[in-house]
Amino acid sequence: MESKTQAQLLAELNANIRSTGNGGKTTADDVRQILTSLIEELFNRTAAPTTDDTLAQATGQSTTLAMSQKAVTDALAIFVTNPTNLVHPNRTRDYYATAAAAIAQASAGDTLVLPAPVSDVTVIGNEAQLFLSSGLSVHTEGFDVGSLLTSGDAITLVGGSGKFVGNNSRVFSNSDGAWGMGAYGNAVPGMFYEVYDLHFANRTTTAVIFNSDCDVHFYNCHFNSSNGTAVWGRLNNPRLYFHNCLFRITGTSHAARLSAPVKMVFENCLIQTQDRTATDHLLGNAQVGEVHLINTTVLAETPATSAIKASRVVLQGNTSITGLIEAATIIDERPAATGPGQVADVIGSILEFVFEADTADAFVRTMGTYQAGEYRTNSLQNVATVAYTINNAASPATLPFTLIMGDTLEVRITRASMTQAATVILQS
Repeated sequence: MESKTQAQLLAELNANIRSTGNGGKTTADDVRQILTSLIEELFNRTAAPTTDDTLAQATGQSTTLAMSQKAVTDALAIFVTNPTNLVHPNRTRDYYATAAAAIAQASAGDTLVLPAPVSDVTVIGNEAQLFLSSGLSVHTEGFDVGSLLTSGDAITLVGGSGKFVGNNSRVFSNSDGAWGMGAYGNAVPGMFYEVYDLHFANRTTTAVIFNSDCDVHFYNCHFNSSNGTAVWGRLNNPRLYFHNCLFRITGTSHAARLSAPVKMVFENCLIQTQDRTATDHLLGNAQVGEVHLINTTVLAETPATSAIKASRVVLQGNTSITGLIEAATIIDERPAATGPGQVADVIGSILEFVFEADTADAFVRTMGTYQAGEYRTNSLQNVATVAYTINNAASPATLPFTLIMGDTLEVRITRASMTQAATVILQS
């Protein structure tokens, strides 16, 4: 139904009130004057901007209630244009026009909700799409952080403890030196974050998906690295844990690099390569730090490719590795398989030591639960002589010998050919 104009309403009024009043009663002119005044007032109130006081007078409500309704209206207007908001520990919520405005007002324990992409192409260099304040948690609601067009860092952590829940959001690191998520140079002691359901991708040689000097647990995350590094453990000796994560590594990428005594634990993960052109290790960087694999599959390019290089490597559960391990200490706690003709409940122990052509001629390994036992025979390949030393004893041991959990065993060889790899296998 169309609204009538002021002129139309006045015409109807003049047509309907025509009689002259009797006995001092109100005349038609009196009624006409009163109604005309009301109509003019009504149109004046509708056309003019409504203040808090006039809103209260017009609705018959108190000024406080009118102001409360106006605040809700203003908040809804911000939500429609940009739904960024902060949820506080007391469950109250504030809305902001931009993510940066919300972060500027955030306190430790707050949760930043971002139900919209964050992709500012003017963010470059060491700036970040999300430079989080200390202890701020984030929910991205499934929307991306960065894009194929952005060049700076995506997410920077600076301190405190919090959670980053991605709901399968993508995080991009596209330019040299940029990271998808990082705390390098910004973290403080005691910093700890949990990261859920993020898909990371880097596209250039020096881009890093996660650049860390703080402790972080990753859950159900995907790391797609084409030319850079998926995870780089650096300052402050961080401990990095990966649970149910997938690594797809191509080009010249590494799945993880260690440049400090970093501990990296992979549980129920798959680390695989495809068309990877790098010729060195997939996990690790030098013989520093620890790589701990639990029910994890590592697939390097070939069995002869360096898969892991660290100071200490621990293998547990159903871990499977295609490739070579270079480490001063290897602790293999995987259950030994039952061989052909053996009774199913009789488990034999096997220790294998692979000496690459360009590595030292000695291995030291600490025995775990499944390595304890009596070792009777050995198999040698490209080995001229071999000596076994248990717990740094003054004299080498001779087969057969018994090892218990916690013992250290040094295997030292001389090679038949100095240019080829060598192998020593001990069997119980």
